[in-house]
Amino acid sequence: FRVVLKYIQLSFLPVGQNVDYYFRWSKTFFELDTFLSFLALAGILVYAVYSLRRHALQGFGILWFFIYLIPTSSGLKPMDPIWEHRVYISMAGFAIFLMAFLFEKMPDAGRRNKSIAAILLTLCLLTVARNSLWRSPLALWEDTIRKSPRHARPYQVLGVHYLTRQDYPKAIELFKKAIEYNPTSPELYNNLGVVYLNLKDYEKAEAEFQKSMVFPQQTADAYINLAYFAVLKGHYAKAQGLLLDSFKVVPTDKACVSLGAIYFDQGEVASAEVFFKKALDLNPKNYKALLGVGNIYAKWGEYAKAIGLYRQAMAIAPAFLEAYIRSGEVYGQMGDWESARQAFEQALVINPLRADVYRKAAAVYAALKDQAKAEEYYKKSEALFSRMLSGPAGK
Repeated sequence: FRVVLKYIQLSFLPVGQNVDYYFRWSKTFFELDTFLSFLALAGILVYAVYSLRRHALQGFGILWFFIYLIPTSSGLKPMDPIWEHRVYISMAGFAIFLMAFLFEKMPDAGRRNKSIAAILLTLCLLTVARNSLWRSPLALWEDTIRKSPRHARPYQVLGVHYLTRQDYPKAIELFKKAIEYNPTSPELYNNLGVVYLNLKDYEKAEAEFQKSMVFPQQTADAYINLAYFAVLKGHYAKAQGLLLDSFKVVPTDKACVSLGAIYFDQGEVASAEVFFKKALDLNPKNYKALLGVGNIYAKWGEYAKAIGLYRQAMAIAPAFLEAYIRSGEVYGQMGDWESARQAFEQALVINPLRADVYRKAAAVYAALKDQAKAEEYYKKSEALFSRMLSGPAGK
């Protein structure tokens, strides 16, 4: 009942709009604000029925408004209690009511037209003001946090935006705030772990992933991330177990790719092929799975098939560095040195700081009898390797 009154307020005066409201559920019907809201709505409905005889369009518009709210605003959990988009169709009924009301109360056409023009101008100005927030996801969700400061989800969404922008301190702050308001969400701990993982703070990252595992509503990502740490420590059997356990939550192409990679590295090519192809069944555009199957074909000496799969991966993810590197290596095995050169050059455009790629390209230029270029690339490779070994400069 309180939500429907909020929709009516937004219809008459669309200010204070919010992408994600923090709206508490009523515990009983007889809570004061709930009961008063019921009385107010009952009065409106009585007026609507009464108006059907004397002012049919007004009554029709009001009933339209309420009827189209029933499917989405019945008050049944677990739906969120309020979303502004649920009132969109009902707004047509409100518009019918408002126009019928104005025609009844303002028979003078001049006065009525001025009132309608004033309403339209006000709504246009409010729309422009609201749209200014939609131009930036950061501005939109910061506005949401101001209006719903005790709601965890806006902090989470804004935290993800900062994570993608690599503003890790801000992302940590927001995820911790979200956990403060929703401490039983495994997804929040997993997101916080991902931030620490990007910061290479592996101890904190693993701790957050472990926290996300203690709740009944676990996420598959937590298993996958913990499997990553198991691989880092050389615990491959544990990693495989975690990834297989993730299927109990939900089968994901990401887990399949990780399992395929582990089996491939251990020389179990047949098992690797099964999981890479299962990943493609789940998501045909998983470019890492395409790379994995391509690597299997390359291992079997089926180079043309491997190259075809690498090209598919590049088409899906043009900046996928490993696909270009593996293409260059396979072209080299085929003796197609010019194609190998092009693949390695494309890889260096994507990442010009890969010492190993410069070394591979140097070998290709040597095969092409371009000794000057081979020597140039070999020196670049040595310089980059030296820089990596010496670490950052400083006192």
